[in-house]
Amino acid sequence: MDLRTDIKHKHMLDKEMILYPFTLEPVSEEQWWGTEQWLLADLGFRDSRVSSGLLEDSTLAEVMETYLDRVVGDEEYARTGRQFPVMAKLLRTCRRTPLAVCPDDIVAFERYDSLGKAKLWYVAKAEPGACIHVGLRRDMTATEFYESCLDASIIDHMNEIPVKKGDCCLIIPGMLHCAGPGLELVEISEASDLDLRLCNWGRTADNQDDAIFLEEAFDFIDMEASAPVMTGPDELAKIEQFTALHLAPESPVKVSGNGCFAVYICLKGALSIRVEADGQDGGRQVESLRLREGGIAVVPADREEYFLVPEEAGTELIELTGGCHIQEEEFVGEIED
Repeated sequence: MDLRTDIKHKHMLDKEMILYPFTLEPVSEEQWWGTEQWLLADLGFRDSRVSSGLLEDSTLAEVMETYLDRVVGDEEYARTGRQFPVMAKLLRTCRRTPLAVCPDDIVAFERYDSLGKAKLWYVAKAEPGACIHVGLRRDMTATEFYESCLDASIIDHMNEIPVKKGDCCLIIPGMLHCAGPGLELVEISEASDLDLRLCNWGRTADNQDDAIFLEEAFDFIDMEASAPVMTGPDELAKIEQFTALHLAPESPVKVSGNGCFAVYICLKGALSIRVEADGQDGGRQVESLRLREGGIAVVPADREEYFLVPEEAGTELIELTGGCHIQEEEFVGEIED
């Protein structure tokens, strides 16, 4: 980092600076089963970078370290501290993903000093015949389960769920899950990398990322029959860890944040997030942040009020906030630029 960049970086992380909504730069990684695109993450080894405004080039961890509860709100900060509490990915599958299971918050804290991983899969795109597998169709003994993971026949005992665009499934800790080929899934979860792989479908592991954690996860896997939790179409999740809504605004929406962060993922179309700011002449002006399909933006908790303005017909987005928190939204019709 040269001197000029260093000076700019220190300015960006001025603790007294007014926080505005900001976008994040997605990062893609090729996997043997498809593409994993990190939209939002604060994990240490994977840390999203701000791509707009005065905070540009800062990592999400640096923003959290500097602005603390101003980013996520008092309640979320008390719960998760200096880690941004949620994360988001876009999964594009050309093969079946590894069979995985995630621990709950208690197990994750005791064993890994981490958050657990409740997660949500929202189907953004699906080829004909695409499906996900979530939970078991029947109870299994520990021996049956172990042997069927080793020979990859476990898939025959799982719920197979045909899915289409707009379908959504809540995956609770302990529940087995994998996604078939031909899907584009938005994955929303707690900020945790604890996806413990139980079966790679006969693929020989050639690196640590392909390791099988069957014995490590054995005591918190749900081996009883369980029905998938399909949600939506509007309220996708309202759980202790996060709240997710599907929005399709046809006109500007006034949002009152009520002291909690908000994350917006643009699924289709385009929109702008507009906030009032102090102008150089002492008056008020409007700052606008544009978000297109595939983009993601964070609205910090200390923005008490802002507007979502759709810029194309058919705009769709996911709104992600803290646990059991619902933003107050009001359609307001036309607003001035």
